[in-house]
Parts: sequence; structure tokens; C-alpha cells
Amino acid sequence: MPNLFDPLTINKLVIKNRFVRSATMDTLADQGKVTDDLLALYRELVEGEIGLIITGGIYVRKDGQIVPGELAADTDETIPSLKKLTDAVHQAGGKIAAQLLHAGWGGHPDITGSQPLAPSPIVHPHWKVESRELSGGEIYELIESYVQAAQRAVEAG
Repeated sequence: MPNLFDPLTINKLVIKNRFVRSATMDTLADQGKVTDDLLALYRELVEGEIGLIITGGIYVRKDGQIVPGELAADTDETIPSLKKLTDAVHQAGGKIAAQLLHAGWGGHPDITGSQPLAPSPIVHPHWKVESRELSGGEIYELIESYVQAAQRAVEAG
């Protein structure tokens, strides 16, 4: 039976141990960009022997942001910021994975500046805001946003 401190290999990714920090929304970004506080948190996690960090949600489009302080991968301009974060984690000896997301019906106009989106119109039970139904073409556009965000995450390391 493996020990928690034994390395773990997932495909070609070797993680120094089996401690994983699950995706947790830390809300330490500024306008979607990495901050010194976020860098310090992730360095501290790796120094505390976390082998793999799964980021808090990273929005793939501005209309998919859930909370202020969330990281972004919605444009190519976010790549240097994300790279700064991955470099800090790698330099400390850890690995990092990006949790890409879109708020969908859970979005709020005060945060995104637009009406929430969903496969069909539905009123959010907490926000009391009705989502706008996506057309078939818009669903494919949203899928493409995930593809682009994933490519940015890969480019950022």
C-alpha cells in the first residue's frame, strides 16, 4: 500500500506526494490577475508539503465570473499573470492544475455586468435573477471559450 508521502504519477505528471489541495475559491486575484497575496498563499501551500494545487475557479469569459477576486483566463493578456503563478509553484517544488469554469446561471449582473447564462431560463433561488437561455450557437461559443482558456493555461505552464 502506498504511503501518503510516496510520489504519484498521473500520465507523465509526477507529483512529489499524494497531498492535493482541492479547488478552493481564495478570491485573492485583482481584476483576474495574480497578486502577491495569491503567490504567497500558493508558495506556503507547497512549502507545507502540498504536492498538487488545484486552483480556485478561473473564469473562461468575463460573463462567467462568479466572485470578485477570481482568476481569469479569458484573454491572452492573462497568460503572463498565470505563468507567474505556475512558475512560483514549480520553483517551490509543487505542481498546479487549473480549474476552469463559467458561472452559468450562478453568475450575478453586479459582478459580470451581464445577465447570467444557462441552457434554459431559470431564476436563481438566491440571487432572484433570471438567466438568459443560450442559443445552440452560443453553447458552441462557450465551449470554444473553454478550449481557448485551456490553451492559455497550458501556455502558462
